[in-house]
Amino acid sequence: MRHVDDTRAHIGIRWHTGATDEITCDRRTNRNPTRAVEIVRELLDARSDAEIAEHLNTLGFTTGKCRPFTVASIRHIRQQDAIGSERNDPTGPGEITVPQAARILGIHEAAIYPWLRSGEMTARQGRHRRWCIPWNSEVEEYWRTRVATSSHLTRTNPNYETGQAV
Repeated sequence: MRHVDDTRAHIGIRWHTGATDEITCDRRTNRNPTRAVEIVRELLDARSDAEIAEHLNTLGFTTGKCRPFTVASIRHIRQQDAIGSERNDPTGPGEITVPQAARILGIHEAAIYPWLRSGEMTARQGRHRRWCIPWNSEVEEYWRTRVATSSHLTRTNPNYETGQAV
């Protein structure tokens, strides 16, 4: 009994003279290499989709369609193979997200981004460029004072003065 190899195609040719030949070639499966999918799964929480694509390309992998990996192909793998982040929350201990900070301060999220971009508000960018803001009572008090003394910020939280989150 002959072993069936799914990754190779075997083509038999019978010439009009009666002679025969067999050609063997790689089979295009349109499936991504199993090891590449495993690498996506391993690196998902540590690297961005762009970094994962670059890493796979550096290792010499190609997609199931024999193309270099891109951000779109990494997203396709994640969707097709139902690969999600082990941690949906990008924050670490003692950190909060922009929406959480906005709720605490009683302002719109858009007011926080200029502080982050200018470096006034300390933060790091986590997975998928999401901001993670170190937060404790001192930081909260500083930003509450800053918001309270600002003449151009509109408070969105009706419980702002009592410090209750909405």
